[in-house]
Amino acid sequence: MKLITRMYLLPKARECGTVTTLLHTPALGGAEDNYCQRKLCFLIAYLHTILDKLIKNENIVNYIKAQRLSWSGHIQRMPEARANKKIFKWNPLTTRPTGRPKYRWEDNIIQDLGQMKIKNWLTCVQNRAKWKDVVEKAKTSN
Repeated sequence: MKLITRMYLLPKARECGTVTTLLHTPALGGAEDNYCQRKLCFLIAYLHTILDKLIKNENIVNYIKAQRLSWSGHIQRMPEARANKKIFKWNPLTTRPTGRPKYRWEDNIIQDLGQMKIKNWLTCVQNRAKWKDVVEKAKTSN
């Protein structure tokens, strides 16, 4: 299951489709089964090398957290008239169904910053050098 989650980060969908097909192929038995297993192991190793090159051998969770914080800083510094900022600040006109509230993208950012013990982040965002330090800290935090 972890493999399938990691595959979405890869640029080439053809390899991802091949691995997914091999994972769901019923056991063929004999030489065909061994061939599929060898091919699957080769493709998994290949996908891991591509992923390592993409994230430069960093922790994938911290890498995604840092990218999310970086984009959030970019959005917060935008002028209010920009379409991206309007969409980010937009509130839906209808109500959501009852039950547990769904996580919003901004909730994840606030949670990440809370874990890093960063207070007053909206003012910190305006200073690019400070915000870059926050993003770098997110890459190394656990």
